[in-house]
Amino acid sequence: MANAQNAIGSVYLVKWEVDKALEYYEKSLKISKSVGSKVGESSALVNIGIAYRMKREPDKALKYYENALEIDENLGRKHEMASIYGNIGNVYTDKDELDKAIESREKALMLAYDGGFLDVIENELPVVINIYNEQSKPEKAEEWRRKFKERYPNLNI
Repeated sequence: MANAQNAIGSVYLVKWEVDKALEYYEKSLKISKSVGSKVGESSALVNIGIAYRMKREPDKALKYYENALEIDENLGRKHEMASIYGNIGNVYTDKDELDKAIESREKALMLAYDGGFLDVIENELPVVINIYNEQSKPEKAEEWRRKFKERYPNLNI
């Protein structure tokens, strides 16, 4: 039931009906908590965070992401943790807090590096490289590119 509510929320989110999406994500969260599903709870929290980011309410988004991150840390779900760190990095990028954005994205990348999470690497690495280049730190950008290229030579970066 919680998964269905989450899925319906996602349909509304894609249609940019963010308030309607939030209704369904909140239902999913409530159901997940009531049945003790930490995985479902984390998923709902992440989706609520995404919705608040879309509503340009970054502090609310961060709160939900951080709650989801705590759950996934306790469950040892490293891929999900990496994805959440990327979402947190997005919020800090939106807020033009690039040092915090880099910090979050680097956490995502280190989890992805160790776990082989290519989807996270392909999302986060170009952003980290671009931020360092924009900050006139091409040596840092190259350091990250080289580190990942050595381990994952087929990456398109």
